[in-house]
Amino acid sequence: MVTQEDVITPEERRYLRRRNEDLRVLYGDARKRSTTLIRRIGYGLIGLYLLRGLSILLVHQFALTDEVPLHYPVDTLTVLSRIGFLAAFTFASFYFIDQPRIISAISVAALSVTGLLIWLDIEWWYLTLVSLEPLFWLPFILRLLCFIGLIAVHVLLRHRDG
Repeated sequence: MVTQEDVITPEERRYLRRRNEDLRVLYGDARKRSTTLIRRIGYGLIGLYLLRGLSILLVHQFALTDEVPLHYPVDTLTVLSRIGFLAAFTFASFYFIDQPRIISAISVAALSVTGLLIWLDIEWWYLTLVSLEPLFWLPFILRLLCFIGLIAVHVLLRHRDG
């Protein structure tokens, strides 16, 4: 009859334990680096979203003319409520960053909301058939950059958490 002692010697067992411990340390360091990168991208996205909100307020205050309908769905209250949603998503993202299932759901929700808002921007432009001034492109481009950043964060989360 073959026992475990016959298959693995004590030296081999110690080597395997040390190797597993080394791999756990390496995995922990890689996870910390990945989390730090995700947080840095997140800080950049927060800055882009705030810059976008400011650009919308400036466009709304200075660029609306008779050619552009005043029913453009943005005003100060809308921007402030969106900043509130941004703060809620930001808090939830940074609070649950080490819980794979929750952060993945938050990431998908952020991607969905941003994609929907991009679609609504395109739909508004198509339905109103407004010739847009260059100032109107800035918020749209910033939203596209945020969407690309959210995709990058989601991919990094999936690689980090498997």
